[in-house]
Amino acid sequence: MACSHLHNQPINDECFVCGFDNPAGLEAQFVERDDAPGRVVGLFTPKPIHQSYPGRLHGGVAAAMCDETIGRAFITDHPDQWGVTMELKLRYRKPTPIGESLEVVGVITKVTRRTFEGTCELRRQDGTVCVTAEATYMILPVERIVGECSDEGSYVWEDDGRPVPAGE
Repeated sequence: MACSHLHNQPINDECFVCGFDNPAGLEAQFVERDDAPGRVVGLFTPKPIHQSYPGRLHGGVAAAMCDETIGRAFITDHPDQWGVTMELKLRYRKPTPIGESLEVVGVITKVTRRTFEGTCELRRQDGTVCVTAEATYMILPVERIVGECSDEGSYVWEDDGRPVPAGE
């Protein structure tokens, strides 16, 4: 039986979800398995700056994490293409704490020539599902997305050098 290899997806330093140079960012880590295309696990620990009610993660921050995770699940099998979110539906099932390590598991459920769809679950370490989401994205090459938004015309990926957690 072949052993699968886990590795981190790259990050962008200014990204709200994964960047380390964004002072309000989540600094999320995204882990994929070589033998599981279309699936990614996002890991993050929300800080007090990310709260709404005391001790609870803001719903918009949870939405951003779900959106990013599903999009990153697509790039596990399509590294030169990204998705632009067309629709994102969330269900808030349980309060989501801050200051606790959380995981979001994103899975691609459908790919067509122009779009892809996926789902995710945001979970506490004890397995409690706090948020579920479904989304639809338009497939576009990364250079087109960045070129329409910036004069720079490129997007800089950096290696995420954090250790890959065991058991993902």
